[in-house]
Amino acid sequence: MLSHWSRICPMRFQSSGVADLVVLDDPTLAPVRADYPNLLGCGRRPRRDRLPKDKATNGNVVHAGLLRIKHRLAHIDLDGHMAARTFLRRRIASLFHDKLLDLYLANKESEAYKPDIAGISRRRFKNIVLDLLTSLETPEICDLALSQVRNSNNMTDMFEALCQLAHIACPQREEALTWFYERWRKHSTVVDKWFNAQALSRMPGAVDRIIALEKHPAFDFNNMARGLQYYGGFFRQNRVAFHDLSGKGYEFLADRLLMIDKLGRTGSHYIMTQINQWRRYDTKRQTMMRAALERVANTENISKGLRENVTKALH
Repeated sequence: MLSHWSRICPMRFQSSGVADLVVLDDPTLAPVRADYPNLLGCGRRPRRDRLPKDKATNGNVVHAGLLRIKHRLAHIDLDGHMAARTFLRRRIASLFHDKLLDLYLANKESEAYKPDIAGISRRRFKNIVLDLLTSLETPEICDLALSQVRNSNNMTDMFEALCQLAHIACPQREEALTWFYERWRKHSTVVDKWFNAQALSRMPGAVDRIIALEKHPAFDFNNMARGLQYYGGFFRQNRVAFHDLSGKGYEFLADRLLMIDKLGRTGSHYIMTQINQWRRYDTKRQTMMRAALERVANTENISKGLRENVTKALH
């Protein structure tokens, strides 16, 4: 499944809080090994003395390696990729649990929020560490994420923790979503983020929850910004729930393409990014995506723009 990987290179967390890249010789990781070039997205092995030392870049190395493996593949083994990604995240989090937790606590905001480079780097690094820890889905870590949602003094940390809890079926998820909405319900742009966090959810069965979210009283189809956060988050960015094997994501997209077109609005291409790549997926998903596109194409009286977009996708 992942034979092009030759070595797994997670981070070694030092007491100074600065991460360095090493090869981890762990036999349990043998089935899903990766090499330095694939993980870093470059064509050669980096020299140790040239590795970046700032927190944001170090965090991004691991984050990119775990999330973007499939982007250059002609064929996307979505289920295999997600299984490998889940295994890697949980294995790294298990092996380095105490070090990760120490790093997270060491990088918590202890002063007033400052939008400077040091603060941005620290928050980025801390939230990537939290992302790894939440892969364990333990009550302790879910409580940690919930506390970050409730007690952060900046929206970056609050939203990142909310997004990470949105992937987990746990009581803290519902508590965080409820608290966030009640806290910010009078702030339209922040409520947009609340919709986006849920639209991005990779939690098992998330597709049904995401589709049902459209019926929430706060959702307004005429609110363009909110629609972009919700529809864009699901149709464009959610590479898991959108491709749920039930095909509900594809049918929902087809329904909304037709509805948007009937209302005389343009921009159908914006939410077709993923379905346009239908040929790269497995046979079952290809069949369902093609059927959804053909249903739109065979609908009478659709606009010239939508017909061109769908025809281009099909041919």
